[in-house]
Amino acid sequence: MSKFFKKINPSKENVFKSLGFTLTEIIVVVAIIGILAGAILTATNAVRRNSKDARIKADFSLLKIQTDKYFANPYSTEILTCSASKQPSGLSGAQSSIDDVGIQGGKTWGCFVNRPTLSYAYSIKLNSGKNICIDKTDGIKENQVAKATFLCGT
Repeated sequence: MSKFFKKINPSKENVFKSLGFTLTEIIVVVAIIGILAGAILTATNAVRRNSKDARIKADFSLLKIQTDKYFANPYSTEILTCSASKQPSGLSGAQSSIDDVGIQGGKTWGCFVNRPTLSYAYSIKLNSGKNICIDKTDGIKENQVAKATFLCGT
């Protein structure tokens, strides 16, 4: 009979030695899992940053609406100003949006307000490094900052 068809009768020692994984196999598996986890975290960071920037833009849209409402009411008792940190302050309806911009990581506010001329300009630096700006004209302007002329510009 050939060796191939020879019946093997494993002893107890051989059975216990063959159970489980070697240390090398475990280390290789852990390394592969670590590499995959790193790749996934890197990919999700960009998505997370973009979602925070989108939320800041939404907050800026609400801030524009609240500021326009403020200027449309000549009898408003609120006093819209720019704080020392260059954030708009005095708009009770917009305070949650202003706070949320900070929570989402918005940096470097720009703020200019002029009640007599009904003019304003706000800007913020996004997590992606780009600036956005709003003023009394329409829409959010990208890659522009608030200027002392109460308009957005480069």
